[in-house]
Amino acid sequence: MSGRQDRVAVAIRKEVASLILLGMRDPRLAKVTITNATVSRDLTQARVYVSVLGDKAALDAAVEALTSAAGFVRSKVGPKLGLRAVPEFMFVGDDSAAKAQRLDKIFKEHEAEFGPVPVAPKLVDVDDLEDDEDDEDEVEDDDVLDYGDDDEEDEFDLNDPDLADEGFEDEDE
Repeated sequence: MSGRQDRVAVAIRKEVASLILLGMRDPRLAKVTITNATVSRDLTQARVYVSVLGDKAALDAAVEALTSAAGFVRSKVGPKLGLRAVPEFMFVGDDSAAKAQRLDKIFKEHEAEFGPVPVAPKLVDVDDLEDDEDDEDEVEDDDVLDYGDDDEEDEFDLNDPDLADEGFEDEDE
C-alpha cells in the first residue's frame, strides 16, 4: 500500500474502534477488537478486520452485527476522515489470535512429549572478533576534551597572523 492508503487505513481503524467502544450499544460487540484495516487503491473500499475474545460463534455474531451496521459506521466515521468519498466498509473476521493459540498448544505438546527444542549455536560475525583495544591511534568522541561553554566547535585559521605562536620558538632554529 502507498503512504496515503496506510494513513487512511490507520485512521479508519482508530475511528471504527472508537465508535464501537463509545457509540455502539450492541451486546455482540462487547469484546470486539479491530485488529487491522486495509483500503483499496482508489480509497472506495475498506476492509476492517475484527477479532473477538471467545469462540468462532462470537466472532461470526460480531461480524454480522458490524455488517448490518455498516451504513451507520460509514455515516459516523466518514466525516472524521476528511475524504471526498467515504469508503464502503466490509467487516472480516480475524481469527489469527485463535490460530496462534492453537500453534502454541501444539508446540507445548511437542515439547512435553519430546523435550525442549535444541537451540542452534549462535553464529559469530568475524568483524565482532577484532580487538579494538589495540587501536590506540583512533580517536573517539569520549577522548576529546571540550572546555567551551557553547555547543559549537571553535574554528581556527592556522594561517591567521594574530594566532601565531608567541614566545615559542621552533627547536630546529
